[in-house]
Formats: sequence, C-alpha cells, structure tokens
Amino acid sequence: MVKTVLRIYDFLSPRPVLRWSVLIVLILLSLFSFSRLEFEEDITAFLPSDKEYSSMTEIYQKVNQGDVFFVMVSCRDTSAYDHVAIAAAIDEFAAAAPEEWNIVSNIDYTQIFTKTDFIYRNAPLLLTEKDYGRMEALMTEDSVRVAMTRNMEKLLFPSGYLAVQEISSDPLGLFSPLVNDLRSSGGSLDYELDDGYIFTPDGRTGLMMISSTSGSAESGNNNRMLKRMEDIAGQVMDSCGDIQVDITGAPVIAAENANRIKTDSVWILLVVGALISILLAVTLKKLSSVLLIAVSVLCGWLFAVGLIGCFHREVSIIVLGIASVIIGIAVNYPLHYITHLQHCGNRRKALGDIVPPLVTGNITTVGAFCTMLPLKSSALRDFGLFAAFMLIGSILFVIIFLPHLCKGLETGTPEEGAEDKGTVSRRPFLSRPLPLCIFTALTVFLGFKASPGFDTNLSNINYMSPEQRRLMMELSAMRGEQPGGVPVYVVTEGADADDALATAEKLGDEGLVASLETQWQRIRRWEEFKAAHSDILTSVLTEEAVRAGLSPKAFQVFGEIMAKEFSPEPVSYFEPLSGSAGAAVIDSDKVIKVLNISSDEAESFIAEQNSLSGQRFAFDSRTMNSHITTVLSDSFNLVTFLCGFIVFAFLWLSFRKLYLAVIAFLPMTISWFWILGIMNLAGIQFNIVNIILATFIFGQGDDYSIFMTEGLLQEMKTKKPVLRSYIRSNMISAAIMFIGIGFLAFSAHPAMQSLGLVTIVGMFSVVLMTLLIPPAAFYFVRKIAA
Repeated sequence: MVKTVLRIYDFLSPRPVLRWSVLIVLILLSLFSFSRLEFEEDITAFLPSDKEYSSMTEIYQKVNQGDVFFVMVSCRDTSAYDHVAIAAAIDEFAAAAPEEWNIVSNIDYTQIFTKTDFIYRNAPLLLTEKDYGRMEALMTEDSVRVAMTRNMEKLLFPSGYLAVQEISSDPLGLFSPLVNDLRSSGGSLDYELDDGYIFTPDGRTGLMMISSTSGSAESGNNNRMLKRMEDIAGQVMDSCGDIQVDITGAPVIAAENANRIKTDSVWILLVVGALISILLAVTLKKLSSVLLIAVSVLCGWLFAVGLIGCFHREVSIIVLGIASVIIGIAVNYPLHYITHLQHCGNRRKALGDIVPPLVTGNITTVGAFCTMLPLKSSALRDFGLFAAFMLIGSILFVIIFLPHLCKGLETGTPEEGAEDKGTVSRRPFLSRPLPLCIFTALTVFLGFKASPGFDTNLSNINYMSPEQRRLMMELSAMRGEQPGGVPVYVVTEGADADDALATAEKLGDEGLVASLETQWQRIRRWEEFKAAHSDILTSVLTEEAVRAGLSPKAFQVFGEIMAKEFSPEPVSYFEPLSGSAGAAVIDSDKVIKVLNISSDEAESFIAEQNSLSGQRFAFDSRTMNSHITTVLSDSFNLVTFLCGFIVFAFLWLSFRKLYLAVIAFLPMTISWFWILGIMNLAGIQFNIVNIILATFIFGQGDDYSIFMTEGLLQEMKTKKPVLRSYIRSNMISAAIMFIGIGFLAFSAHPAMQSLGLVTIVGMFSVVLMTLLIPPAAFYFVRKIAA
C-alpha cells in the first residue's frame, strides 16, 4: 500500500499539468452531478420504512387531517365574541389567498341540508337495534301529542325556517340521533356554526382549513405556503386592528422543525467555523495549513455530493445538513498529514509514514458507515452513503494531491527538539497499580449501568414553539381529546370496505353505515317496526298534528320514507356522509374507529382489541413510538455488531497480528461501556436521530486507536519518540470534534441537542480510552515478552 501511494506521488510530482488537470476535471464532474440534484425536506424520511408503522402513520394522518393548515381567527381581546369582525377577517383572508388553495372558510347551509336530507331519507338503512329501543318508547299517543306541540313551538321561533326540514322528515324525532352521530365521527372537529362560519365550541375563535398542496412531510413546499399565509395574515391584522390570526397544523410543525434545524445549523456553523479556524491557526501556526485542510475537506464534500448525484435525483437537505458532522472525521486526514509533515520535515517521508494508519482508519470508518445501508430508514441509508463517499473523497485527495500542495510546509529537517521530547521512557499511567485499580472499578461500575435506552416519545425530538403548543392543544380539545385520555385508533381490515364492515360488526362494532348483510337485517327490522305501529304512524300522527295546528301535508318527506321499499346499498352509495360512519371513518378496505380511552386503561384496551382477530388492530401514539423504538433497538444492535465486526476484522488484517488488533480494538470496546453507562447515569437516551452516532463514534474511535497503535509500533521499532506527533494530531482532532459537534448541545432544536450531548459523552470516552489503554497494553506486552 505504501509503495503504491509513493509510486503515484513520484509519477505526479514532475507532471504538474497532468495532476491539476485531473483534479479540475474531477471537481467539474462533481459540480455537474451536484447541479442535477433536487433537494427535498421530508423529515419523515428518518422514520423506518416499516410496513406496520407506515400503515399506522397513514391512518393517523388520514383521521387527524395531517396535511391541513388550520387558520385560527380571534379577537385580541380574549373576552370578546365579535363574530361579525371575525367573519369579515375570514372573508378577507380567503379573498387574498391564491386560487389554487383548497380553502374551507365556511359551510354552506345547503350542503348541511343536503346531507341531513340524505340521512333522513335513508334512515331505515342506518338505524341500529339500540335506536329501535328508543323509538319503541315514542310509539304512544301521549308521546305523539308532545312531539306535535314541540314542532309547533319550533315553527313559531324566529329561526323556525331551520326546523322545516326536520319536521317534514322526522316529526316524531325517530331519526334525529342519526344526524347527531354524523357530527361525532372519529377524528372530526367539534365546532359551532354562525351564518355558515366555523367557530370553536366556546365561540371565541373562527376557523379556516387549507389543505397542503404537497402533504404534511414536505416541509420545503409547506414552508413557502406557510410564509404566504403569514403574509396574508399580517395584511388582515393590519386592516382589522383588533383581530389576531394564528396558523397551526401538522404541516406547520414540520416546517417549523425544518426552519429550526436550518437556523441552528447556520449559526452553529458560523461559530464553530470561527473557533476551529482559530484553533488550527494557533496549533498549526500557519494560515496556509488551515487553508489546505479546508480545501481537502471541501474536495471530499464535492466528491460525495457528486457521487450521490449519480445514484439519486433527489436528496434530503436535512440529511446533507446532519451529514456535515462527517467534516469532523474528514478533517483528520489532512490534519494528520500536515502535523506529521511538520514533525518529519519531508513530504514524501511524511506520506510514507502516514499512509498505513490513515488508509486503515479510512477503510474501517467507511465500513462502519456502510453498516447503515441495510437500515429501514431511507434518510439514514443516504447518510451512511454520503459519509462513506465523503471520507473516500477526502482520503484520495490527501494521499494523491495534498502532498504536492504542501511544498511550502516542507522544511527538509525533522522538527527541532523532536528527538529530546519523546515519551519512549515514560511509564504509562495505567501501568501503575492504583490508577489501574481505579480505572477497572469505574469500568466495571459503568458496565453494570450500560443499558442503552431509547426515547419512545418522538415529540421529544420535535421542536414546537410555546405558541404552536398552545394552538395544537386547542385543536386537540376540538377533537374531543380530553386531559388524561388517549385517542385510540381501532382498525378493522377486509378485502374491501363491505368486508371490513362485516368483520367489524362480527366483533361488536356496528356503525352508522353497515355491510350489505346487516342492511338486509335493518330493512326487515324497519318493516316489523312499521307493521307493529301502523296506527300510531298514520292515523294518530294525523289527528295530533291537526289538533296542534299543523297540516298533515307538512310531513311529506316522512310519508315518502314510510312508503318506500328499501334495499341494501353499496358503501359508495353513502358517499354524502363524507366518509364517516357513526364514530368511525371508512377507507377503501378499512373501518377506523377513534375512541378516547383513559391513559391508565389504553394499553390493556389495545392489547384486548389486538387479540380479537387477525383483521383487527388497535394503536395509539405511544404504540407508534414503541414500534419505532423496537425498530431502532434492532437497528442499533445490527449497526453496533456490524461496526465491531468490520473494524476488528480489518484491524487484524492490517496489523497481521491478533494481539495488535486486540490492543487497537480494546479502547472502542471499553469506551462503549463508559458511553452507555454515563448516558444512563445522566439520563441521556438514544433516539431516531442520535443513533447515527453509533457509527460516528466507532468511526472516529478507530482512527484515534489506529494512530496510537501505529505510533507505539513506530516507537518500539525505531526507539525514537515519534508517538508525540500522533498524540498531537489526535488531540487537535479531538478538540475539533468537541467544538464542531459538541456545540450542537447549545441548539434550540431537541434532536440537534441530543446529537451534541451524545457526542460530548462519546468523544470524551473514546479519547480517554485511546490515550490510556494502548500505551498500557504495549507496556504489559513488552514486559511479558521480556
């Protein structure tokens, strides 16, 4: 390997035109490929593409209107109920909105009357046995008399025109509960109407609903749509001084998360870039060295995005943002070369010395990131691919092109005083009995505490401002989600909608819309009811209507219902009910029922429902999170095992001796006990985002360990203190890591905070182990051999 790299160096050294032409062509090809990429901001790409989880997510989004923006209009004076001003603001907002937006700003009473008329005229197909128990109690002369008196009173009210449809279709109140059931469909909002405008039940807030043009997850398009809404809202508030306009909904939360990540990334990048530049300038003492390191990393980044462009047409901008943490590893390669060049003074010799640990570390790190490729998350797979490409690009630039750029750093002589300031004669810290006992005791203690936990609540890694949290709580209240209660989604599946309805009915869930078989039973029950109470429904009804001052002709629709011969209808016939079936939603092959269950009883209720049938399953938000946790745990175990196997196998292959591979691998093994133990004691958990650091810490840790082992081998062979330069570059690299990624702990976004916290714990443990364990291991090996 060393001979091959040096041959390339010797071949390119006298041919500057060739080497720079090759580099320029590669950069231009990478830029061309990069220019063809399209960027998306689908934050859900980080979630596992698991069939069961995808099914739950689809149902959750469908029922909870996950792709809808909610515009909430209220008076700034929270005690005011000015519906006229709110309605005017709603109209102004709707008028200013683009025509392509699908806006629901009010509900036409004609639509309401059409829907209720459909229910009345098809009532016999919708009535359940429970309804007949109530209807039987109304089949007396006294009940009919009371009903007619009540109908006459309704007509005398100023709003009597609204009661005409109800009296004509249902003079005895037989079917009115069906209309109420329509409003209680699972996941729908509880609202009040005033002149067709939608208001919250307390009457304080007007509501508009705007469907996202690209779904809830595509935060880029939603962000542009949200900004347009905020501009319109600002115009409305300027023209109506006492009106407040707020916007919320799942697309807003997704866009807010993406914006927070971008904002945090920009300011952290600026601060970190300045701090790292200062650190490198102080430690390397030459601006040219800092610039060469920056050029090396930039070329590696271009190589990565160029290759990504060959495999994908689209890439998540969030993935590229998070993948920037790989800069912390990529910077090691030029850093190690430049610091070693300052130590030995000759470019060719520095390249020959540094190639074995550099390339070995690169291969093991790339292998560690490639373990992410089998994961079920498309974003994490892209992250692993991007990281691998960037590290490959960086190492190729360092061993092929960088030495030719470092001519000005070449001194021709080793660093002054290097022969006198070594560590060869020093006894390693852990070779002493007391430090070794303390270290062993701490390792055993943290090993017992090393139980990696996973945060099951995804809301803990979502950013939500206090204002959005308040607005979402208002929406939850409108959906009937009570404090202490949990919305549980009970799903029954079938070959088609009718089959799903039939299965649900067999399991005891009979809804407003029924299967064909149940409709036949309802029709027979209706005919029995009519035959049993024919006198009440005809002559008694007519007599009491006349006595109350009503004309029998007022009940025309009711008469048509009584005379109609009903037959079962397919599910599509009930489309006017807007997809609701009592407290359920009917999908193409599913019946979805949403129940508000006590938090204490939800788990046992879900378990009971899941045990009833293979076509029935139930879940809540905690179940969804728990499922992700299971997938994450499996992914974590897979990534950890594969990382360990690949790194150890290549270490053995590279060093060719088992004991050297064990020495190089030991710091990473023990550091994991420390990492997991410290995380457990500090209450830090893994989640869907910071799990990527499992590979990151392995990747960085094996670099440090390989360099320390290589430095110790060089000292043992040459009897010269060369370890000093290896330790120096490792410490500079570690400082860059702590600054570059540990600074994420100061982010406002919880997911980025978790990245920073885990990095601080992980890098502290890895650096400490690589400084302490290899020197002590070599000391004991030499002592045993002697």
